[in-house]
Formats: sequence, structure tokens, C-alpha cells
Amino acid sequence: MNIQQTHIDRFVENLWKDTRLLQIVTSKDCTVFRRHADKQTSIQEEYTLLMHLTELISFNIPRILAHTPACISYEYIYGTRAFNLITDLKDLFDSNENHHYIDLGLQLMEMLRSNLSNFQNKTSQASSLKYITRKYPAEEKIHDLYELLGEVLSLENLDWAAINEDLQSITTVYNDASDKLFRDATPKNVILNIPVLHLNRFKNRGQRLQKVKEMVNSGELKDFLVNENLYHIDFSGCLFLCPEIDDWIALEHHEATHWLSEHLGRVLVEDDPVNLCTLFVRFSRFGGRKLAYKLLNHSGYQIRFGLDNESFYFSYLKRICEKLIEQEIISNKYLITLMDVLFEACTVIPAVDYLHTFRKDLSETPYYQDVYPN
Repeated sequence: MNIQQTHIDRFVENLWKDTRLLQIVTSKDCTVFRRHADKQTSIQEEYTLLMHLTELISFNIPRILAHTPACISYEYIYGTRAFNLITDLKDLFDSNENHHYIDLGLQLMEMLRSNLSNFQNKTSQASSLKYITRKYPAEEKIHDLYELLGEVLSLENLDWAAINEDLQSITTVYNDASDKLFRDATPKNVILNIPVLHLNRFKNRGQRLQKVKEMVNSGELKDFLVNENLYHIDFSGCLFLCPEIDDWIALEHHEATHWLSEHLGRVLVEDDPVNLCTLFVRFSRFGGRKLAYKLLNHSGYQIRFGLDNESFYFSYLKRICEKLIEQEIISNKYLITLMDVLFEACTVIPAVDYLHTFRKDLSETPYYQDVYPN
């Protein structure tokens, strides 16, 4: 690898999720989650959007307690993310094919599907949201991502001019179909109000899995899986438009949820051009960010993405590129070669954490794997 200061700075600016200052504040009435402003979305923009959404949608958003230009404060939900619980159910199912694990996973997924359908239907019809016209900057995000990974891995032998031309073709199809608010419907953006599964209650993953197993067998977990216990978070992406299928991909074909969709026979790779290009964009972001963390910020990767496997996305991205060639959306095989190389790069274990080697000012970053701050 060839790591320079400029690579680290670009990673922090474009991909590093932990740049946002988060705080937990305990008051006499409740525990408060406070998120400070970042470079992406102003607090006033976020607050205005959330006020519109709460009038439209039927699912829960954590109660807003206060906001200033500097930060916004929510009621803290002492629970676990849908992603973490679904991952637990998958690991338990893989070790013992008890149908209760998959049944509960499907029950939770059906609730999330219903919520996403409600979000898309209500926001599409809302006159109060017509001011949102910016499209998700797919070309910029995908180009910057692959350029960074290519430079870090010293992939000068690839024809980057041809790759960039194909990336532009893909993102043009994506942008032309962008007419729905971008929810970013990944299962990491939903918290279940299940206090007994809050991560700080457990010394290790084994203890957590044992608790989930007990709750499944007793029927306690099933009782928790009701809409009243689901809270959706992080709506900053809603200031952009995307293709309708984008959020369905993020929900149904995230690595954590794909096993459940496979059980239902939901096809991932199809021939529809918009589906293919949207799959390419979303899987590039999912897989590419995780790989960049692994290569440049390995200590952060081990915590934040300790339950993820970025190679899942690159294995499918190769198949997606093959379909894109068949559809004549892209014209050469350099992207296929790139996906092969990046799939192999997923096995790399860096000798040092380059982010904290180059940026000593970021050494105290509080990484977390479930509901902040655990």
C-alpha cells in the first residue's frame, strides 16, 4: 500500500463517520443524546426536515428535546440497533437452524418494510417537502471512493480514464431515476427499545448471543417486536433524492438482511438498468467505506464494522458489472478487474492504523458498534 497524508485527509473528509461529535448527557428527567453540527447538514435543515416528517410518517423518531445552530438533542433510546439484532439472529440460526430465529428476523423485516413503504408514500405526496430537489451526489461519491482506494492500493496499471467513463455512465442512469427522498434505510438506522439488549450489559459477544437465545426461546423477544419499540434515526440523507429502489436495496440486501431476503426468494441481481446501476452505487458505498476503514483506520474498523464483511459487496459488484456490460451501460471490463482486486484487498490486515499514525489529533475517537456510546 502507498499511504500519504492527502489520502488520510480525504478519508476523514469524505468517508470517516466518526468525525461527528456525539455526547450522552444525563438530566433529572431523562438521558439525552446530543449530536453536534457537521459539514454535511446544518442543524436547522435537519430540524426543519424532522418537523415535516413527524407530521407525515406513522413510525417513531426519537423525541427532539432541544436544538441550537450548534447541536440537536434527542431522547436517548436505551436499546439495540435492528442491524445488531438481525446479525445475532443470523449467527444463532447458522449454529442451530431453529426456525424461531428466522421467523423473528422475518417479523422484524416486515415491520421495517412497512415503515419504508410508509415513508416513501407519504413523502412523495407531501407538498411540504417539494423544496428538496438536490439529487444524491452519486458520481462524486463513487468517483472519489474508487480513486482513493486505487491510489492507496497502488492500482496504477488499471485504465482509470475508462473506469471513470463507466462510473459516469452508471451514475447518469442513477441520477435520471432519482425522484424519491433518500431515507438511507439500512438496518443500522433503526433502534429497538429493548433495554436488556443494550451492549453495555454484556462482557462479550457470547453473553449477548446467549441472552438473545434465551429471549427467543421464552417468547420475550417476540413480544418486543412491535412498532411502538422501533425508532428511526439519522435522516440527514433525506435532503437528497435517489431512485425508489435505492432504499429497498439498503434494507433488503444489506449484508445483515440479505439472508432473510434470500429465504423469501427475493432476487438481488436483475436485468433492469436502473436496478443494476442503483445496486452498483449502493453496494459501492457499503463495501467501499468499510474497506477504506479497514485499510486506513483498522482500529476503528474492528469496532464499528466488527460485525460486517465488506467482501460480500465486492463479490456481488463483480456480477453487477458483468450485467452492466450485457446491458451496454458500460463498455469495458476494467471495472470487473477492479472489483476482483478490491475483493482480494478485503483480506489485507494493515500493520498499523494509518489514520491515527498521521492524525494524532484524532486518537481519542470513541468508536461504537451498536447504540452510541457502546
